[in-house]
Amino acid sequence: MLTIRHTRHAGLRPGLPRAIPWLSIPWLLGSLSAFGCGSDADLPKQYLGDSSDSSETTGAGLEPSDGGDPATEDGWWCLGKAPQVLPQPRRGDVVVGFVLPVVEWISVTPLVNRGLVATLCPSALFNCESPLAPPFAIRDGLLANTALPAGAAGIPVPEGFDGFIKLDVIDVVAQSFISADQVFIPASYYLPGPISGDISLGHAVLMLQRGSRNTLFQQSFPSLDFNTALSSGTVISAVSDCQGQLVSDVRVEITVAGRAVPGMTRFVLPNSRIPIEVPPDEPLVTGASGMVGFIGVPPGAVQLRAFRRDEAQPFGTTELGAVSGEISVGSLRPAYLRGANLGGSMPLAPRPSP
Repeated sequence: MLTIRHTRHAGLRPGLPRAIPWLSIPWLLGSLSAFGCGSDADLPKQYLGDSSDSSETTGAGLEPSDGGDPATEDGWWCLGKAPQVLPQPRRGDVVVGFVLPVVEWISVTPLVNRGLVATLCPSALFNCESPLAPPFAIRDGLLANTALPAGAAGIPVPEGFDGFIKLDVIDVVAQSFISADQVFIPASYYLPGPISGDISLGHAVLMLQRGSRNTLFQQSFPSLDFNTALSSGTVISAVSDCQGQLVSDVRVEITVAGRAVPGMTRFVLPNSRIPIEVPPDEPLVTGASGMVGFIGVPPGAVQLRAFRRDEAQPFGTTELGAVSGEISVGSLRPAYLRGANLGGSMPLAPRPSP
């Protein structure tokens, strides 16, 4: 069993293997390479692992419809299936790992070791007034004694956690020297389901400094009421299929507090990371990156729904909270998938000795 166990006095106790060879999972690599962070070919082969050596997986996995290889399956094989049943969290105070790339939007540089902190928050309290634990400082390359790929943030979470992770950059040393424009905007990553299994993977989170946000918005949305945008929330969501692959040609709709709200600015987010506004009279449809966003979202409860072409019923929904001046990040995928893991299944094996 691959876990990190937490006790009040002992902290995190090493319990994971020395390396996680899920670097070859196409979904995670897609999240990184889509934003210029390299590809499978750029990774040392000893980090890719051997999928035939272990029966343990990174988390609640994505299984093919007929028991075959998920890579050869239709990406929508799970539609119409009853939601998967996740195992109950293990007994005891078990802490496991959640791993995702967190990078600066403009330069695509990782934010680990730059003051990146993660706070676990209950999903119903959008401002995280009552966090479940103190902020966790994310360090580069390691989660307990487990090696992580460059640019990936490893966060210890209690098994069964089903809230959101508030990400912020708090560099105590640099705070005395940076301007207000260099301060990062907090981003809240809403899990699409409970944490289940030893390692769960999330999609890339792009974080913005205030000055970069202002310039980006003014360049991409010249007609945007900037003061209104700053006093409301921004929502970004990735859309994936049954395989955890980001998908195009999916229509995304938003409601706030149960109703459609006019006046929000909607955009697709291509691999260039340059937001492209979608006219109000056109549907918001994902492109190759599978990512869309909304600016000027009134603070409160937000629901996103994803539809395949020409279908009236959504294949996936998600709920999150919009907060004034902050970014909320969601994930849309088929209702069959219940856990927080968006990266599929991959056996784990120790890194081979040099």
